[in-house]
Amino acid sequence: MDGISSTRMEIELPEPPVGQQYLLHAYLEQLFSRARFEGNSWQSCVAAFLATPGVPLLSQNSTTQAPASFFYKLFQPQNSADPAFQRPEWTVLLRQLEALEDRRVAQLIIADASFSWVLFLSDDLGEVLAFGGRPLPGPSRYDHAKDDSDLRSGRFTREVLGSGGRLRLTKFARNRLDVTVVLADETGATVTIAFERALSVQMPTPENEFVRRVIEVSGASGRTWFVFEPAEPNDQRVLAIQASSASVQLHET
Repeated sequence: MDGISSTRMEIELPEPPVGQQYLLHAYLEQLFSRARFEGNSWQSCVAAFLATPGVPLLSQNSTTQAPASFFYKLFQPQNSADPAFQRPEWTVLLRQLEALEDRRVAQLIIADASFSWVLFLSDDLGEVLAFGGRPLPGPSRYDHAKDDSDLRSGRFTREVLGSGGRLRLTKFARNRLDVTVVLADETGATVTIAFERALSVQMPTPENEFVRRVIEVSGASGRTWFVFEPAEPNDQRVLAIQASSASVQLHET
């Protein structure tokens, strides 16, 4: 099921497998606003799913739609001593699935820098019925709260791109870990910024798709962020990309 994107930018992602479908950012936002869940775990789960423009609904070689009882049995830990499966993010998920019994659900999975998150939607994709997650193998370093802290208190490093007027975000393209963003001015001239090893992306609200400049900041975590400052300052979400480097290419009309 496709949603209506909340951004006017052209979103270009790698070609999905045949039959793959995506739930888009705006549709997920609507689902989350109606959900009955709350707390820090829920907020981290929501942030992980909203960090990308689209989330796959169907995937190759895996079961994504089945009775909740199927997933309840599937998710029972084989090693009950594993601390990851003793955390409340996982034990609460199992209780939610158990309570849903044989109700048919649709599964969505995504990962951020530290957790693998799972959502279960109703069969008509209209309601969030269960959620949970477990830490990824290895040390946990960054989560949504750390990303927010980096962006709030980031130290200015340099101006990557400045403009005397307004630049409009026209295209966002991801290829594996690399991201390309295209901006255009009022004359039609465009600027392409290529980001290498983009590990985290915060998509902008439509109000902030006009940009006055792009700056590099160093977050409290030591990570490098590239922030697209809005043409008209406000408190809405901006495009921010955590990446190892950025290169700019100008194109004349």
